[in-house]
Amino acid sequence: MNGAQTAERLWRRAQVCRANGRLREALAALIELAGRWPTVEVYTALAQTAQELEDHSLAYAAYRRALEKDGLHLPALMGLAALHRAQGRETDAADVYTWALKHHPNVPEVHLNLGVSLARLGHTDEAELCFWNALRLVGKDAPLTGTILYNLARLYATIEHHAAAISFLLAAASRDTGFALRACLDDVFLDTSEEPEFRKVIVLATPQLLRQLSALVVREGDEALRRFLRERPILDRAVRSERPFALLRRHLS
Repeated sequence: MNGAQTAERLWRRAQVCRANGRLREALAALIELAGRWPTVEVYTALAQTAQELEDHSLAYAAYRRALEKDGLHLPALMGLAALHRAQGRETDAADVYTWALKHHPNVPEVHLNLGVSLARLGHTDEAELCFWNALRLVGKDAPLTGTILYNLARLYATIEHHAAAISFLLAAASRDTGFALRACLDDVFLDTSEEPEFRKVIVLATPQLLRQLSALVVREGDEALRRFLRERPILDRAVRSERPFALLRRHLS
């Protein structure tokens, strides 16, 4: 078997192992492959696999090698920025997303992720512009649209534009009611949830909430439910006041 065939075999093995959750086998194949076929794609895949295994040192090293090969390789840039974010290095993440945006201005995911970083860093005006640019690029019906709308809602809740926050939450939840569920668990919306219109968000989230909370009681008991609600004031208020949760309230006394 020649070198090219060996490299192809290792690449296929790594892809199959990653697809089947056998990450350590995939990592071993990619490390061997990087020694034979050190391309930007191989180093990026190696970094992503190491990141999934929480081997952050190896992930950083592999992303650096990938970007030495091609400093504009978008998967490597996005992966490195995500790794910075996971490590709590939001400023570093924003720097990488800014570089990516300079060279990939028509990729909505770059605008979205830069917006998230800027919002977390308190740069709300710049974050808002990023989210709107992302929305413009994806259109109204793309899979990413709901995520952009949700992040706009979070931004408006942060700056206390509660009516706008609720409007964008409802728009996101109209695409996927999971966003309504997320909002009920997200303390960013704590003040927004006191607005009467927020009840529409709770209504959309109620079927999923009932299933999850009932399962929690069955699995772990009443105290687990009480503890869960104490840590999530929006949800606690909904369970104690909304009619569909009446049967659950007997587990709170």
